[in-house]
Amino acid sequence: MPITPPVGIVPIEDFVLRRIDWIVVHHSAGRDTTLENFSQIWTSHVRDNDYFDIGYHAVVELVGGAFLAHFGRPDHVPGAHVRGFNENSLGICIVGNYSRGAPPPGLLQVAARRVVAPWAVQYSVPIDHIIGHRDAPNAHTECPGTFFDMDNFRELVSHYIPQSEAEHDPDAGTTGNLSATPLGK
Repeated sequence: MPITPPVGIVPIEDFVLRRIDWIVVHHSAGRDTTLENFSQIWTSHVRDNDYFDIGYHAVVELVGGAFLAHFGRPDHVPGAHVRGFNENSLGICIVGNYSRGAPPPGLLQVAARRVVAPWAVQYSVPIDHIIGHRDAPNAHTECPGTFFDMDNFRELVSHYIPQSEAEHDPDAGTTGNLSATPLGK
């Protein structure tokens, strides 16, 4: 009798390498509180949207005085974050509503250093292919928010992309599900 993996588990034979051309930045459009966090976004995506996993490949948030980067949907699996634009992109959600105010610099720093720059290096994504959800084809949204400056974020990301292997930052990427940076770091 064949073994059926639990819901949400992708069988190893279904792993398909895919080309990543874009990194798409989102905001959660909620306040960064215990009511809007990685766990609740995951639950909403799985329960309410009937996804097998969270729609984003990573989520960055502020929890208990530390900025955390959670890795969600595996990179080799297309996301569910931009209708019609998921096949060749990775999606990151930065928790908060950046149509009400600018994101905290530390949150952007963790997103850039621990998630987006390592993705850009790993998948050879050019800096100008790091876009806000609003910049994706057929997107009718202001996501990641009117106060989220994508040009400044791309510039920040570029500071964490090594120009040579000698400049590689071993702390940039994470291999686990979680990384933390205390406030002010």
